[in-house]
Amino acid sequence: MELRRSPLRWWLPPLIAVYLLFLFGRSRGWVGVWPQTSAAAQVPMILLTPALAAGAAWSASRTARNRAEEQLSALPRPGWAVDGVHLLAIVLLGLVPLAVGAASAFAVTYAESGAGWIWPEYLVLAVAVLVISVSMGQLAGRLLPWRITPVLVGVVNYLGLAALDNTALELFVLSGPPSEEVSWRALAARLAVAAALVTVALVAPELLRATPSVRVDWSVTALGAAVVVLVSALAVQLNGERLMRERTPVVATCAGSEPEVCLWPENQKYLAEAVSMTQRLAAAVRGLSEVPTTVYEEGLRPGQNRAGLVTVGSGDSAFAYSLAGAFPLGEVQQCPDDERNQAFETLLVWRASRAVGNGRPLPMSPGHSGPVLDDVQRVLRMDEDGQRRWLTESMSMLRRPCGT
Repeated sequence: MELRRSPLRWWLPPLIAVYLLFLFGRSRGWVGVWPQTSAAAQVPMILLTPALAAGAAWSASRTARNRAEEQLSALPRPGWAVDGVHLLAIVLLGLVPLAVGAASAFAVTYAESGAGWIWPEYLVLAVAVLVISVSMGQLAGRLLPWRITPVLVGVVNYLGLAALDNTALELFVLSGPPSEEVSWRALAARLAVAAALVTVALVAPELLRATPSVRVDWSVTALGAAVVVLVSALAVQLNGERLMRERTPVVATCAGSEPEVCLWPENQKYLAEAVSMTQRLAAAVRGLSEVPTTVYEEGLRPGQNRAGLVTVGSGDSAFAYSLAGAFPLGEVQQCPDDERNQAFETLLVWRASRAVGNGRPLPMSPGHSGPVLDDVQRVLRMDEDGQRRWLTESMSMLRRPCGT
């Protein structure tokens, strides 16, 4: 009955459309990588939860707007049960776009990578955020039944989620690299916050509506317990338990030789291109600088220094530059010398460009330009022997003692 009465039922088609547009329009880098797919499936909730919180506030204030408080008090069910039906209806409606988006992401990634599964902790996180947002909207709508309340709730919800990003209380993740996973302890704290806010949203209006003689009853106990849970969960988070934690290393997926390239199994779709880029760079520097025997993706070898570590999944540019840094430079002198700094940057850009292998200098970032790219372009126009002579001279200069 409440699902049929909720105004949000008319919002479902546009909410689903926004969800899918954000999911597939924001990035396609998650396709084929299960943890990235799982994280991507919950990101659109950043846009949907403010709308759902506003809808909850509108639904919760309906009784006051219609001046039906006396009819509500006369119902055989307690007020918190009626409010609970409202809240549950909004949550169920909010789960529909999440389910459609997760199923769509699953289908696309399964078609590309085959065996695998959605990492459920990301979806549980999305459900926790949904319940938190709807509960806050429900509470605001019952306590402040103004017509502008839904708008205020939506704005505050969106700004609050943005403000908590990258803090101990963050409620969303924007990516899901295989080297990291959601901390179940942190997730449990967020679920506890959600449960506590549901209790507060249902009990507080009932308590405030009761007469002074009957206020000290089960509702006070429930509200007190909810506050204790809320404070305890927040204390756990503020004590340093971050939402994401390093994942325990697993058996890597490796290919190639001299050097061998080893990635997280979930990043297997990048392996062939990673091997090709690594072999191109190894061939360009072999005999003039050290070539590692194995190149590992970050997180597979805890405690290892930067040499031999690469990052994949953020485009060819990011991988190429991490690869350029993964090949040791030897005893390079760190000197406060502009000429040496430019020579070092030129060498790094040249390495990354040779790894890509298209004969053009690879900018470090969009808009990157200047004399370094011009120097790299000049070197790349040389034949192989000319580039090796340039590399020998550059390495010799970088290894000379400072001041010489």
